[in-house]
Amino acid sequence: MHSSPIFAQVDVMQLTQVFNNLFDNSIKYTHEGGQFNLELTPGTDQLEIVFSDSSPGPNQGELLKLTQRGFRVPGNSASGSGLGLHICADIIQAHEGDMRFDVSVLGGLSVTLNLPV
Repeated sequence: MHSSPIFAQVDVMQLTQVFNNLFDNSIKYTHEGGQFNLELTPGTDQLEIVFSDSSPGPNQGELLKLTQRGFRVPGNSASGSGLGLHICADIIQAHEGDMRFDVSVLGGLSVTLNLPV
């Protein structure tokens, strides 16, 4: 376990918006009794943050569209504008980081953020 502090120069308000959106999406799309994991892995020049859930996640083709402005996974009844992940991607990119999507080991969505430290 990493016990020393990790320093990164970030806009706290913007990063809070990213975290809130990712937490909110996991809560909104994961069924009652589902699972959510948050993993932080420090590196020498970056911090990897992985949000994973057991929601009925998007299929492989939809993963590529998640940051498109206004895109919503078809057939999902949860409310939303389809702008959240688009805004998150813009914020992470403004921090010189990257954001990737994959199928989670829990069966839902996995969002990986890499931020420079």
